[in-house]
Amino acid sequence: MRNSCASFLFLIHFSEERARIDFDIVPQLNGKDIYDADLDGFEDKPWRKPGSDLSDYFNFGFNETTWRQYCQRQTTLRQENMRTVRERSL
Repeated sequence: MRNSCASFLFLIHFSEERARIDFDIVPQLNGKDIYDADLDGFEDKPWRKPGSDLSDYFNFGFNETTWRQYCQRQTTLRQENMRTVRERSL
């Protein structure tokens, strides 16, 4: 089954004082980590349609290419961090 374009959720914790984003939780898209989302597998790519606003689909100046690079870097950093944590616990 191919992916469809869908939104994803960063988990936000609310307290009486303020809301905060939990950066330790990986957002999910269709039940998978957002960093594992395959943009090529999306049937609908509305950001490619003429007249579309790329910022409606990618935040912080990302585009398809830079989003893929960011995801790969996040995956690498998380793996390195997990390896370091495991090594320190031995």
